[in-house]
Amino acid sequence: MSSSLLVVGNKSETKIFLARKDQKHLELMELVKNNKGRKKEGELTSDRAGESVRNSGGSTHKGAMTKEVSAHEHAVEKYVSGVVNKIFHLHNENAKLKIMLVAEPGFQGILKKSLDRKKLEVFKSINKELVHISDDDIYKTLAEEISLACFV
Repeated sequence: MSSSLLVVGNKSETKIFLARKDQKHLELMELVKNNKGRKKEGELTSDRAGESVRNSGGSTHKGAMTKEVSAHEHAVEKYVSGVVNKIFHLHNENAKLKIMLVAEPGFQGILKKSLDRKKLEVFKSINKELVHISDDDIYKTLAEEISLACFV
């Protein structure tokens, strides 16, 4: 029986489905939520960046200390890491299934980069925001692509 992993997500929620060629529905394997995914930077940090004071040859220099990675970016990276780990385990537990990725372009890029680091190849990518529609509607929207992924 041919099957694929269908990953449908964005920065706040990701659904990982098992799609089988002999079924007309998706089996939800994992639902991963990121409560910080839609928050603004100010809501994720408790204070401002610090200030640096440096003495150099008798004069004092002040400068702002900036963060290399914003709190929002850090929250997204941590979330993506968790999602990728779940995909990795499901992929390996289920006879190395093909992975189909459906996500908004920005999130898709971050996710693909992390999947590449784990040596997981994405069979098909679709730039769509579908995570907030019902599982049945996701299946109906992607039925043709799912069928192709399960037969190849």
